[in-house]
Amino acid sequence: MKKFIIVLILTLSIVSCKKNKESNNIIGKWKLMERYDDPGGGNGTWKIVPDSLSYILEFKKNYTFSKINNTVTIGGIYEINPISSYYQQLILKYNNNSLDSLNFYFEQEYLILNGSPYSCDESCAKKFKKISN
Repeated sequence: MKKFIIVLILTLSIVSCKKNKESNNIIGKWKLMERYDDPGGGNGTWKIVPDSLSYILEFKKNYTFSKINNTVTIGGIYEINPISSYYQQLILKYNNNSLDSLNFYFEQEYLILNGSPYSCDESCAKKFKKISN
């Protein structure tokens, strides 16, 4: 009976770890929902992005991505590099030869992208919600 309980606990642990890892997967379509702006002093807030300014990021298993807004779709290839157990680096290489390097992490059901120092005067981030796999 003890062996059965130990095997059951190990099996449940493995399954729950696998589910957690799958839920933290960047693959899929992500819609921009909110933007964090901090004018300085650490008193920034999350603000809802209206649909007219929102866009979708789609990441595919073959390491290609698309950025889709109301009028334009651009894309390229992406690369992910671990920074820590919490943050990862996302490098976007656009088809027009431009490059963007962002840090990202997952918070609940959201993908949080932290802007590069070149795109923000102060701290900024974008919050995306997964809309499809």
